[in-house]
Amino acid sequence: MMSDVQSALEVVRWGLEQKLVSGKGKPVVVRAWPGSRREDWRFSVTPPGAVGELLEFCSGLEFTVSRWSGLLIAEIDFTGRSFLAAFELDFMPGALPIAGDGCGNIWVVDMAGTWGPIYFCYHDAPVVLCRPNH
Repeated sequence: MMSDVQSALEVVRWGLEQKLVSGKGKPVVVRAWPGSRREDWRFSVTPPGAVGELLEFCSGLEFTVSRWSGLLIAEIDFTGRSFLAAFELDFMPGALPIAGDGCGNIWVVDMAGTWGPIYFCYHDAPVVLCRPNH
């Protein structure tokens, strides 16, 4: 168990070392996407140092049920490219979608001014919840 988490990069590195299983007891393989260079980022604001380190290490994570079937069960895209076409909020123009659940719900980072809080946007009924910073 990880304690005293210092950064998102440490959480990702720790998570990549874990042996995960699905709800049905099948092994879940986690693969880190290649990192990205700072000059390739297309964000409205510059991510803070810890987020920048994470993006240089990996641009996202992919979770599959097994090495052989390769069934994709989830992905997290720290760049937002995977979810941009599926997401738009008029009242949150700086929103960067980083993950979805396959049911129309999505997690976004508010990038209006800073790499801000993470929101969960639920589609039925329309609700936006903020994840506390602590």
